[in-house]
Amino acid sequence: MTLNFFAPNQDFLSETLNDLIPAPPTNEMTLDDGTRVTRMGLGALWFQPKSPTDEQVLIFSSAIHGNETAPIEVCNHIVNDIFAGKIKVLRPTLFLLGNPASMRIAERFVEENLNRLFLGKHSAEGKTQNLETQRAQVLESWVDEFIQAQPKDSQLLHYDLHTAIRGSHREKFALYPYVPNRDAPRQQVAFMCAADVHTILLQSTPAGTFSALTSVKYGAESFTIELGSVNPFGENDLSRYEGIHSLLCLLLEARESCIEESQADAVDLFVACHEILNTGDSFELNIEEDVWNFAPYESGALIWKDDQQEYRVEGETQYIVFPNSKVPVGQRAGLLLKKQPSPKP
Repeated sequence: MTLNFFAPNQDFLSETLNDLIPAPPTNEMTLDDGTRVTRMGLGALWFQPKSPTDEQVLIFSSAIHGNETAPIEVCNHIVNDIFAGKIKVLRPTLFLLGNPASMRIAERFVEENLNRLFLGKHSAEGKTQNLETQRAQVLESWVDEFIQAQPKDSQLLHYDLHTAIRGSHREKFALYPYVPNRDAPRQQVAFMCAADVHTILLQSTPAGTFSALTSVKYGAESFTIELGSVNPFGENDLSRYEGIHSLLCLLLEARESCIEESQADAVDLFVACHEILNTGDSFELNIEEDVWNFAPYESGALIWKDDQQEYRVEGETQYIVFPNSKVPVGQRAGLLLKKQPSPKP
């Protein structure tokens, strides 16, 4: 069945890398259990069960950065197992491979970081259009079409899967987008633990990421999930990703009730306390370019400065993530975090 749908390509990943050449024979089919499968476009598969088991709706995305291959391979394996009848999809689910053009050249992006372009940032006044701005618009339209087709009381869960471009003192961690007056539900924190993700970063400012789009616009429980390090296709040890693979399968088959909420106690929560922005020509990031994510900085440490101001750690230890002094002026050059208590029952 898989070969018929993806012919002449081998599977979802191969089809996306080959850019639909020649064109697929069909854009829709029905699985043996009645689930309708729709190819929305390059890198987008929509599974719609004949009779969904509950109000939960799922989006699993990867390849927002094209060189972050392990989550792509995890999702591809799951899609293959769905077509093979090994996994039964009981909830409407959208699988997205975010940036096929960057996947084909094994780069983070072609012209611009796609994960800064959602929530309308792709078409802001004066914005130069490119492959990534166009792709952001396409992804937003697919998400909207998928969600509008579901019942009004649907509850959306979106996991946007990544791998990090630098080392980390915490190999796997998740980012929970900022929405005013919202806390990460204890159940979702437990889900992260079940996926072998024991660290969550609670963001404190708005962002233009893909997970922020679904959180802000659709009220989704969304996470950007960092799952390890960047490797070429075929060079990932997928045994290191069994946790996220298992969780996605449990959600597809509506079996996540086996995850006990008490697992949330094993997850460390951090909150973003300072966003480092490139302020211009005199900006200096006083952090080594190769420092690992979650490196600690004690009180008094100079983090950045320019010719008018500086930022030093005050009080409790702060931790750096995503430091990058080479970003354009006005963009984020890193985040500083503080630890905070775990959510209570």
